[in-house]
Amino acid sequence: MQKRFSIRSLISNQGGLALVEFAFVAPLLLALIFGVVELTRYIIILQKVERTTYALSNIIVQYLPAQYPTVSPGNEVSEDNIRSNAFDQITKMMEPYDSNADINAIVTSVVKTAAAAPNDKVIKWQVAGGGSLSNGDTFSIVNGLAPGAVNPGVRDTVATFNADIQTTLATMQQGENFIVVEVFYNYRPIVSDILTRFGAPSLAQTTMVSRNFAMPRQGNLLDLPPNFNP
Repeated sequence: MQKRFSIRSLISNQGGLALVEFAFVAPLLLALIFGVVELTRYIIILQKVERTTYALSNIIVQYLPAQYPTVSPGNEVSEDNIRSNAFDQITKMMEPYDSNADINAIVTSVVKTAAAAPNDKVIKWQVAGGGSLSNGDTFSIVNGLAPGAVNPGVRDTVATFNADIQTTLATMQQGENFIVVEVFYNYRPIVSDILTRFGAPSLAQTTMVSRNFAMPRQGNLLDLPPNFNP
């Protein structure tokens, strides 16, 4: 006997309803899951960047001032020590988010000048390294230079800071030296890689920037061999 279907029976038929409901809810659930994962990942990387900045600063401010004509490889500040010892720690501290292309750092020595120019803070040396990241957000707060533009010619040029930092540094005494450590990390949402594989546009990337100001612990670090002579 052949069954007859009526409009009433079609309306009351709930077969496949769960599948339809899931089709509506699935995008929201996926967005929620990826959102939680991405937020957690963002917080973890941000904490690593901040800890790396403080650790890098702590390493550098413990160096002894350079003594000429011989520089102690292990204890005295030098460009070689910063590049081979301090900067090498960056990738270790950023693991597993340690892609060289996503990281860079700039370290600057600044001194408050003597009575002839009481309001000026002068750059004594500046070194960039630890990675190859370079974009519009990767520049020093001290003189606005990108890592690739940092060179020995910055010596004795005036340091420039925004008003907030100038206020913070207003209590510095003449002749005092401080070290500025800046770490940059290019944060790329993990969802971007998934989207691009399916031909969709990737999500916007963000440059995380962490900065730390610290005083040297064992004497002013005003000279940096081998580029700078006393």
